[in-house]
Amino acid sequence: MKNIFSTLITLFLFTNFIFSQKSNLPGKLPWINGNLPANSINYNYKVVIGEGLDLITAQNEAVKELINNLASEKGVRVSSETIMETQTIENNNQQTFSADYKRNTKINQDGFEVTFTRVDEYFEYDKNLANYKVWRLYVIGQSSSNIPKINYSTTYGMSDAGFRSLLVPGWGQFYKKKNTKGLLFLVGAAGSVGGFLYANNQHSYNINRSLETNNQDLKKQYVQKAGDFTTMKNLTLGAAAALWVWNVIDATSTEGATKYAQNKPIKLNIVSDKNSSLALNFKYKF
Repeated sequence: MKNIFSTLITLFLFTNFIFSQKSNLPGKLPWINGNLPANSINYNYKVVIGEGLDLITAQNEAVKELINNLASEKGVRVSSETIMETQTIENNNQQTFSADYKRNTKINQDGFEVTFTRVDEYFEYDKNLANYKVWRLYVIGQSSSNIPKINYSTTYGMSDAGFRSLLVPGWGQFYKKKNTKGLLFLVGAAGSVGGFLYANNQHSYNINRSLETNNQDLKKQYVQKAGDFTTMKNLTLGAAAALWVWNVIDATSTEGATKYAQNKPIKLNIVSDKNSSLALNFKYKF
């Protein structure tokens, strides 16, 4: 019993020591990992990647990939002159992505006409390979002035990570891409709940044995053991409750992977039918 309690306390202290500091490495942007912003009937998003020994070369390769992809979709080939001209335009378009309006880039070639807008960029430098890798997010379409600004956040609340951790300890941390911390919370919760179930089973077993025997000495031994397991039940149940609460607080108070700031997993809508009846529609996006 003392060993189990000590192990739980050690786990709590170890997790708190390791993860008490906020990370200033938010991770890659969500669209890099395949989570693109919502498309519109007037435009759609596309991600392209370029690599090179320097940043300019990597950016040019990303532009080349974009043009070739768009041309391939139309079943045409783009000339090298068009690619070089577009790369020059994009290099001169040094945007900070801090404004709602982005500058359009247009390509006009026989059999191929397209308008696109660069709305975000992310790059990494690999020291081992001495190589740059660039990710660019483009919008393909004419309505660039109507494209909403993309805002990011590393903070989470009860509506996303907190709600998940309330259901299953560690789930909110996994959702925030804090996998090691999520695993510790999950294992800690499973261990404490498992300890409670074991203690509860042993308590019931010893109580039943004490009722079945007429030997007073054995009866006292069974009752004493049942009392020890009652203490263990209380300790493991308290540890499970404390870990559960701590896990929810951590999910809502610490930073996680970069996400779209405008994401709202909970949606409430009022809908009506032909009979003019009103209903409240609740949706939660996991």
